Amino acid sequence: TFSPDPSSPLAVVAHDAENPPDGAEWHTDCSWSESPPFASVLWPRVLAGNGGGDTLWMSTSAAFETLPPGMQADLRGLDAVHDMGSFRNAYAAKGGARGIAEGHSAFGSAIHPIV
Repeated sequence: TFSPDPSSPLAVVAHDAENPPDGAEWHTDCSWSESPPFASVLWPRVLAGNGGGDTLWMSTSAAFETLPPGMQADLRGLDAVHDMGSFRNAYAAKGGARGIAEGHSAFGSAIHPIV
């Protein structure tokens, strides 16, 4: 992940044979950032022979609107810690606790409102 312009909210994630994707669970891109991007764009340069991978998109706003009013009320005003999530597993495999500390140092964490 890199930003071509540090003052821009744009983040670019590039994958190739040497840098395969590793976000195989539901996630919000770069939510560990204090100022995460407002949107994600998928721009495949090369498609798999079968037509693609398994990327799915969803609207978190629409998901929230389908919740019962009581649950919506329970979630308002709550915050959540966003960090490197399951990426920590790869760092742990590389270096145990030191690896996790290295990953956290590289990515950091942020607290954002749930709603």
